Amino acid sequence: MKKVLKSVWLVAMVALASGSVVGHMSSSAGVQRETIPPPAEVVHVELKPINENSQQGSYAPKYKKYSKLPRFTQGLVFDEQTGTLFESVGWWRHSSLIQYTLDQTQLTSSYRELSYLNDFYQRDNLTPEEENATGWMAGIWKNFFAEGLALVGNSLIQFSWRGEKYFVYKKDRVIGGKKKPRAYQRKGEGWGATVYKEGAKEFLLLSDGSSLITFYDAGDLTNLKKVGFIEVVNGDRPVSQINELEMVGNKLLANVFIDVRNENGAGEYYNGHQVLVIDPKTGYVEKVLQFHPDHTEMKTFADKALATSPSAHELACPPDSQLPGMFLCRDRHFAFNGIAYDSRQDLVYFTGKNWPYFYEFKGSDLVGP
Repeated sequence: MKKVLKSVWLVAMVALASGSVVGHMSSSAGVQRETIPPPAEVVHVELKPINENSQQGSYAPKYKKYSKLPRFTQGLVFDEQTGTLFESVGWWRHSSLIQYTLDQTQLTSSYRELSYLNDFYQRDNLTPEEENATGWMAGIWKNFFAEGLALVGNSLIQFSWRGEKYFVYKKDRVIGGKKKPRAYQRKGEGWGATVYKEGAKEFLLLSDGSSLITFYDAGDLTNLKKVGFIEVVNGDRPVSQINELEMVGNKLLANVFIDVRNENGAGEYYNGHQVLVIDPKTGYVEKVLQFHPDHTEMKTFADKALATSPSAHELACPPDSQLPGMFLCRDRHFAFNGIAYDSRQDLVYFTGKNWPYFYEFKGSDLVGP
């Protein structure tokens, strides 16, 4: 008999007929999923030619690779109106919003740095530890660390990690040179973001590094209201560290930031380059895409990032006494992050923190028809 998973979960969705929200936030636990599907299939996706060292059953779909500016990518969206990508760049003092235009012929991209968030805002909700920081750390904590990015109509919404604020740019105005976004309050950490549509209704989906994805009514971007949430589960196990989000057709893609120990037991952090294909109405993981980058090429990412990224000197493995262990270091933690979707052409774009490339796939090759 299958184990019954008990969890606090509620599907946030819109009834197809009426358009009314049938899910809502609940404080009660113990909702039971009587039928639990088996753990999701793991598909090994090679970003290099398959050889004798590849995982058994590896899959090498066709893709294009566009060169890009190596930055600390935290969010990515494709704008079908302009045919461009918008990237949310994180890191204290260097959080920004960048627009990319892809050159299909040369497989390169041109970019415009539209706004530097830290030019306009500083945090006002510091913890006692952060308040008492000295030296260069004092300056770091006072700045916002940008995270997920979503596009609702003509508005780009950029979330902050621990700052409990989010920022709204009018797309046409920021492209036109108006750099300062409007800031709004929101409780909790911000990780990944995307837009979920059901009929005429739109919802912002936000992750916070846990196994929960929260649904907000996207009708009023000045005062986001929670309307529900799902818990991401693979078989009977909740999946935590849910990070970047993107809707691809009627499936939700989420990359997972994984904390593991190395073979020697040292406290290093490593990203497994793992993307989940999720049913957004239940939270069930239907497929696990385990990407395998070219590790020889990956080793060059650090050097390129160190040469061009304004946060490069802070990626050079400072002592644990200066930065928490989760901070990414040279040659190791250039984490898979950034997912965007062009529904017109069924194209999915992936990138990573300080990666110098966008990878372009057919959505149907990864998610299915």
